[in-house]
Amino acid sequence: MFVTRDIRPLFDGLDEAVFVATEQTCALDRNDHDGAGRRAQLWDLAVGRVLPNALNSGVLRVTKRHYPLMKRWWELLQSEEYQMWQRKEKDMGKRPIHMQGDQDVLTALLTSTEFAHIPLKTLRRSKHIVQFDGVWGYTTAERLRNLLGDGPTFIHSMGCKPWVARWKSARHIGLTEYLKMVYVDVSPYTLASSKFKKDLGCDTNWIGAHYRFSAILRALAMQHPVLAGLPMAVFLDIARLIKRVHESMFRQRLGTK
Repeated sequence: MFVTRDIRPLFDGLDEAVFVATEQTCALDRNDHDGAGRRAQLWDLAVGRVLPNALNSGVLRVTKRHYPLMKRWWELLQSEEYQMWQRKEKDMGKRPIHMQGDQDVLTALLTSTEFAHIPLKTLRRSKHIVQFDGVWGYTTAERLRNLLGDGPTFIHSMGCKPWVARWKSARHIGLTEYLKMVYVDVSPYTLASSKFKKDLGCDTNWIGAHYRFSAILRALAMQHPVLAGLPMAVFLDIARLIKRVHESMFRQRLGTK
């Protein structure tokens, strides 16, 4: 998590009863939606409210008023079924939606009737936080909003972490994997970190560009965290839109047969 400014304005003046979490990665990822409280339903919890998006636990604001929620959260995370799925399937995306991670359990609880009374403030993507999760993170629209405004307070590096990524030669990986790694190489987290490279006191090789294409994108954008990945964000958004349209047309054709 990279903090770009004083975080206190986001939390000043909040009543102790207010619980703060962040909006999950990207509206284009269907797993980020919670439907009619589907995570609560899958945990056999009665639904007390429906949220427009699942919650992310990257940034939380908790007070003593939330001890019962924290206790219940801990209990479900220690449950036999949850622990079984963590051991059984290392790929989080292949676990049931309500068992993928701790934040899915938190979403289930905060939508349940037991905790629906807790006031909830959600930090918004791009406005308050960048949820950079590879191809799912930081869309064209979010980048443009940040260019026109003050930018987010938090930059969250999710998914493939640039400091532990396996940077393979472009000749040894396919085109899809290459584009994914280039996108990680122009991560806003990495570029925001570069100005503190001398102060980190650790291995900082991950901060430099690992591919010629990403080096070009960085140079053209003058190392700007928003602009460097913008061309690829546009390409990915268009590709996702085409895929959605194709899937919709395919479903319509099936419906007419």
